[in-house]
Amino acid sequence: MQVAPEAAGRVARLFEQVYRTLKPRTALASVEVRFRPYANGNCQVQIQSGVLGVRLSDIYLGAPEEILEALAWMVLSKLCRKPVPMEYPNRFRTWMGRKEMRRTMHLVRQLRGRKIISGPEGECYNLEELFEDLNHRFFHGLMARPNLGWSRTASRTLLGHWDPSHNAIVLSRFLDRSEVPREIVELVLYHEMLHLRYPAEHHNGRRRIHTRSFHDAERQFPQYKEWSAALRKLLHS
Repeated sequence: MQVAPEAAGRVARLFEQVYRTLKPRTALASVEVRFRPYANGNCQVQIQSGVLGVRLSDIYLGAPEEILEALAWMVLSKLCRKPVPMEYPNRFRTWMGRKEMRRTMHLVRQLRGRKIISGPEGECYNLEELFEDLNHRFFHGLMARPNLGWSRTASRTLLGHWDPSHNAIVLSRFLDRSEVPREIVELVLYHEMLHLRYPAEHHNGRRRIHTRSFHDAERQFPQYKEWSAALRKLLHS
C-alpha cells in the first residue's frame, strides 16, 4: 500500500524509540513500516536480522502520536515479553472507544471483512425456524431477522456470536447434533439475539457488552438456571 514517506517515517521513529527503551542493549539496524488494508486494527511486529518489521492497519494513518506511541508500547512489550505500563492500554482504549472511531471500525469491517459461515439449515436444527419461534415468544415478532448460520468448525469455546458489522448471528456447529437438546440451542441463540435488543454500551473508553438489562432479559428464558447447567455439563462431557 502506497503512503506518504513521512507517515511511515513517523511510525518508524516512535517504534524505534520504544524498542530501544525496552531493549537498550539490543542492536537495531532499522525499522521497516508497511501499512495494510486490514479489516480491523491489527498491528504485527517482528525482529529479524536486526530489522524491526511493523505491519499495521491503515486506520492508523491519521492517528495522533500519543496513540501510535501507546500502540508501540503494547505490541513491542509483548514481543519483548515485558509488562505493558497500564497508561498505554488505557490511552489506546479511550481513543478506540470514541464514537467516530467505532464508526470507522464498523465501516472497515463491513467493507473489508468476510463472513464465512454455512447456511441456517443444519443437520439437526434450522436456525431460521428457531429464530422465528424465539422472536414471537420473547420479542412479539418484532425483531428483524439477521443473517443466520452455523460455523464451519465445531467449537466448544465459542458457542455463538453476534457480528454487527455483517448483521449475522453464528452458532457453533458443535450444537447441531441430535444429542444436544433443542432448549440448549435455543438458549445460546436467545443470548445472541439479546445483543440486537441490548447493544453494547461505551463509557469512558470502555465497552460493556452484557449490561444489567441484558442479564435481566436473559434470565427470562424458561428454566434458565437448569438449561445453563445442562449446557456447562455438555461442554465438559
